[in-house]
Amino acid sequence: MSNKTLYVTCGSVTGEISTAEISIIDAQEGHIDGHFTPSVIDGQDVMFWFGEHLNGYKTDLKFNIQKLADIQS
Repeated sequence: MSNKTLYVTCGSVTGEISTAEISIIDAQEGHIDGHFTPSVIDGQDVMFWFGEHLNGYKTDLKFNIQKLADIQS
């Protein structure tokens, strides 16, 4: 999956929410572009943990990923 845009919602255990539009530049190389707003929830850097989530690591943050085209139709 390259050159795709994803809509990502991140939630914390305390109910804080962060959202982002993330572009997949090169999935094989792991290159993504975008940022979460807010970028830190519950003292955690959301983009860092999103990258870890994509690599299969467990985190207290919960990520919900949708293709942007799916939510615009």
